[in-house]
Amino acid sequence: MLSMDDETKLVDYACNRDELGIGFGTREFLRYAGDLAKKRRLAFKCGMPSQKWWRLVKKRHGQLTRRKPEGTASIRHKQMNKVYVGRYFTALKDVLDKHSLHEMNDRIWNMDETGMVLEHRPTKVLARRGARYLQSRTSGNQESVTVNAAANAAGKALPPHLIVKGKTRLVLNGFDSDKAPEGTVMSVSDSGSTKQGIGALWFTDVFLRNIGPERPQLLVMDGHDSHCFVELIEKAMEENKNIILVELPSHTSHWLQPLDCMVFFSLKTHYNAACQQFLNDWPNLTISHRNFCGLLAQAGRKALTKENIVRGFESTGIMPFNTKKILQEAFIPSMLYIELPVTENNNEPATAGLHTLTDSIPVVKVIAEEVPAVSEVSSFHDNLGYSVVEDHVSGEQAECGMEKQNVCPPDLALSAVELSTGPDTVENFKQHYTNGGDASLETDSIYQTWKQYKILLDHKDKTQSDTNHTAVRPTFPFSNSSSPDDDDNDILPYPQLQKAKSTSHKGKHGPQYFVLTAKEVHESKLAYILKLRKRRRKTWRSGRELVRWPNSQKLKAVQRNL
Repeated sequence: MLSMDDETKLVDYACNRDELGIGFGTREFLRYAGDLAKKRRLAFKCGMPSQKWWRLVKKRHGQLTRRKPEGTASIRHKQMNKVYVGRYFTALKDVLDKHSLHEMNDRIWNMDETGMVLEHRPTKVLARRGARYLQSRTSGNQESVTVNAAANAAGKALPPHLIVKGKTRLVLNGFDSDKAPEGTVMSVSDSGSTKQGIGALWFTDVFLRNIGPERPQLLVMDGHDSHCFVELIEKAMEENKNIILVELPSHTSHWLQPLDCMVFFSLKTHYNAACQQFLNDWPNLTISHRNFCGLLAQAGRKALTKENIVRGFESTGIMPFNTKKILQEAFIPSMLYIELPVTENNNEPATAGLHTLTDSIPVVKVIAEEVPAVSEVSSFHDNLGYSVVEDHVSGEQAECGMEKQNVCPPDLALSAVELSTGPDTVENFKQHYTNGGDASLETDSIYQTWKQYKILLDHKDKTQSDTNHTAVRPTFPFSNSSSPDDDDNDILPYPQLQKAKSTSHKGKHGPQYFVLTAKEVHESKLAYILKLRKRRRKTWRSGRELVRWPNSQKLKAVQRNL
């Protein structure tokens, strides 16, 4: 039999893998136990432990149990990392400080959308023990209605905006709109989901009409194309509106969106219960357009309460502002990925033009006694859960063409500049270095010095690393008996760190910004849209010329050459 230490290591290994998002079941656990026993020169009957051994292990280790995990897209694991989320919180804090919104709960809003399916999910019922078949009536209609909801940090909810699938507004005649929540706005979409025009309609007909005359006001929302397009941003930037739009990091709404975290689950739970009760009371009816609005209103009164909404803003760290509200376990799955820096054009590490900067970099003279220790320099990274890899600079690189004893190496010079400016300023430098957005820094001499040493350090890291890793790597997040470096890693393996592109690269709709109503962001989005239009026009003309060619042989010849 395995020793208690080996059992503890197996249990820690299973729990560590689960928190990383790559857990396994009972069968794999027993297989790992059998392999570990063979390594210890022990033997189980049939080569694997029995079910009785498994039950005893669960009894001896009460923290181990079988649970069904919630499916999460892998892109959400990659994007939910501390660096990316830290940039968002830095931008949010700057907005709250600049406009003095920390104590104004009624001016901080969140908007999100969710789909309500007419065929509800049956709730649990009482039944006879041992019954093999449990049945519950549903409507059988898979049609979904999109609900745009908004609420502020004070607990006030705005009227919903319902989007129904259809071609014309005639489809709305079948709904019981008189039983909908007061002030409800209904629209039609061919797909049944939000589009840019519908997003602008919600902004003008629902949001601006119900938030009051106080200005400025802050609206936090995700980066869906219907929420952050240029026309809506321009409406928010008008002087008489003065609405500040802050975009959440992409694919992180399951942790950072207040309505998504606390309100929508409760809304759907109460909706399912209302549908269940309705079908039990009226066996000859089904859930359809004629009764949807009334059932949604019942669920909304129980779910969109002040307590639920306020808890949503608190749990996401928005109001009151508190980054520690995001649990550490939210970032653990991202530890499986190493982020690679990319440029805007070709997704390659940004090192172009470095040879021209050496002569213009200001020399930072640091006396040996004043150079901070590695532990002091890395303290800020340790708080984020990252470790700074120690790297020694060769004499040629440290001198940069000057005398070695008079010049500080780029990594220590960069650390000295960062320690002298403070963590908030450093985060602002990094955000502008990655995404742009603050034109005033281009004339800041301290930022220019920091930027030049940053470029040199990035270049040094690239030349010294065959895999193009950055110098900051995620550390193993657990401190128990199981780790990738122990002697049993061959039996209890952890996956290798995966390469992932930087979260600062351009996405489907252009570069990611957080404060959408900044002037620089608006100009950048306009330039990106013009670039896309030119590219599409060029592609359309090329396709049009090919279609007009009457000679099929010439067309085949061109295709062979391509």
